[in-house]
Parts: sequence; structure tokens; C-alpha cells
Amino acid sequence: MFSLEYVLGSVYPVFFDKYWGKRAVVIPGDEDKFAEVFSWSEVNHYLNYSRSNFDGMRLLLDKQELPRNDLANAKKWLENGATLVINSIGQIDPVVKRLSSMIARELNTQVNTNCYASYTSKQGFDTHFDEHDVFIIQAEGTKVWAVFEPTIAHPLHIQHPPKNKLPVSDPYIEYEMTKGDVLYIPRGHWHHAIALTPSVHLTMGPQSRSAIEFLQWALNQLMHNDEFFRKDLPIADADKFGGKRTSNELEAHLDEVKNRFLKIFNDQVFTESVVQYAMNENPIRSDIDLPNSWNSDNIVGKNTRFVLHPEQKAIVRYDSEKQGAVVFFRGQKVELNGVPEGMMNHLFNPSGEGFSVAEILSLCPDLESVKVKAVFVELLNLGALVVDQ
Repeated sequence: MFSLEYVLGSVYPVFFDKYWGKRAVVIPGDEDKFAEVFSWSEVNHYLNYSRSNFDGMRLLLDKQELPRNDLANAKKWLENGATLVINSIGQIDPVVKRLSSMIARELNTQVNTNCYASYTSKQGFDTHFDEHDVFIIQAEGTKVWAVFEPTIAHPLHIQHPPKNKLPVSDPYIEYEMTKGDVLYIPRGHWHHAIALTPSVHLTMGPQSRSAIEFLQWALNQLMHNDEFFRKDLPIADADKFGGKRTSNELEAHLDEVKNRFLKIFNDQVFTESVVQYAMNENPIRSDIDLPNSWNSDNIVGKNTRFVLHPEQKAIVRYDSEKQGAVVFFRGQKVELNGVPEGMMNHLFNPSGEGFSVAEILSLCPDLESVKVKAVFVELLNLGALVVDQ
């Protein structure tokens, strides 16, 4: 099964302490490591069977996009130095989707994956940086990558940092990547690449969220749910112009703003909000399984074994007073009432072991089988459960 540890190999134990958000790193790999993920075979498939006007696929030459009709002559354009880009390949390729979703689950963020195919000796993109981290998987061929120090630390999408301030130092990584190698580049670190042989690489971009973006979300919640923060600020020194307000009123109002913020930040609910924000802002696209998804009642037999969807992540909060649980899935909040805590612990056991209605009934003999089956059906319809094969 794919995982971040699989992608990073020997670097994984020190990755978050030493490299994540700090430094680029190359992870040499065996040429067969990603053979089942992506290759020239998949590139040919999408070129041969995609619509000519498919907006996820484009050819770039000298940093300019070519007309869509030129995709029919992709071989000629690639030989002339063009780069083939297949955007969001994880939305149309099942194996890439599985890899991207597993990384997304571990990093608790969305991961967008693009494919880049090129011939030789032509730089497809200017030296640039991204506002998100990237994991580059060399799927075919050989490509030289250069990575430079950042000129702005931790740039944000919403910040629109200038990209014309090129690095003045030499690259701190210059490496000839071959099939099976991985390169991690933090956001803001300048980079470029040139293919030495016909090359295919995947770029996985986790869409992580910063404290700034969370605070913007939190302020939006306050705007809708707390009228105090919508009130006008008192006008300082209005008494000089015949008004009744004074700077003391403004000072008192700002003190109240500060006190309210401190109360929010010191509350455990605030930490919970951060977790819920991360979960709800980064939904994983659920699989659709027709017509089985219309037949959930029959699928959930007494002895049918289920496991949690390996690409899904859930946070469970149990309320003993209400005898129920709130489950946060990707982009969803589900309330399960009348469910004992022991059942929830068994269903959401991190060990990943399977379970059945019969096992839950043996653990919780006071529950009715109809109730247990209803919970299974609801979780199955949400995409949280899959049949244990």
C-alpha cells in the first residue's frame, strides 16, 4: 500500500524535523519503485483516448501554451522542445489517485498531482517557485533539477509575492534524477529542470494551510456568529469635534476585543476548531460505486466484514451525556446518536482491523441489530467504510 514512508524511503524518519518546510532533499530510488504508478504507457493512453479539447491536458513551448488541436501532433511538438502537461492527473488515473489520496490522508491536506512529459534539452518552465510544497517523482527518463534558496520565506497564495526577484546564489541542489528518484522542494524555494533523455515526472503538491488562512476562516466565523466583532469602533477624540465619544471609549473597546480573543485562544474549543478546519477544508473525493451504493441495505449483512476506507481520515468526538458521537470526515460532519462509546472505539480502531455487525453486537449486547446495521449503512454511504476483501 502506498504511503508517505514509501515515497520518502530512508529519509522518512527525519523528514518532518529536518526537511519539511525547510530544505529540499533528493531521495534516490530503485527504478521499479513507481513502475505501477505511472509510465510512458499511461501518457500514451491519455494522449490517444482523451478528447482533443480536454482542458486538463496542454502543450507548452517556450513558456507559451499551444492550441489544443496541436495535441494530435504531440510527438512532433515534443521533439521540437514542447512539454506535455496533464493537470490533476489524480482525478482521472486510479493509481495516481490512490497514491495522492494516501499522502493527503497522512498530511491532512488536499494533494494535487500533475504530470509533465518532455523530450530533451529544453527547459519547460522558467526558474520559479511554488506557493506550496512539492514531491517530484521521476517516473521515466533522466532530468537535471536545480534548487535555489528562497527569496521570501513561506510565501502564500493569497499574498501574491513577486516572482521576478530571482535568486542570486548558486543552487544548493543540482541533481540528475533518474527513474524511481524523488525530490522534495519546500514552497518558496526556486527551481528549474531540463530533461537529458525523454522524461516523465509527477509533481504532487500538498495544499497545506497556514495560521494566516486559519485566522481568516476564524474571523469569518466570528463575523457571522458574534455581533460584538461587527460593531463599529468608537471614534477616538470625537469630542474635539463636538461628538460624545472619547479615546477612552476606543481604548476600552479594544481591551474588550483583546480579552475576547484571549479567551478564544485559551479555550480547548479553539484547538478543536483548528482540527475541524483542517479536516473540513481539505476533503478527499469519495469513490462512487454504482449500483452498489444504491444497495447498501443488502450489502451490510450480519457477517460481512468492513474496514475503514484507507484513504479517509476521521476524528471522533464522543458525548457520554448525549450517548452519541460526532464524526468529522473529509469535508463532512456526521452525528451518530444512541451509539455507545465501545462501538465507536471498535469501529474507529487505528489498527485497521476489520469488523462486522455480528462482532459489534457481541461487544455491545444491549444494542439492537437494526441500530448497528443503520450505522454501518450510513458510514458505507458516506464512503467511510469499504467491504474487507
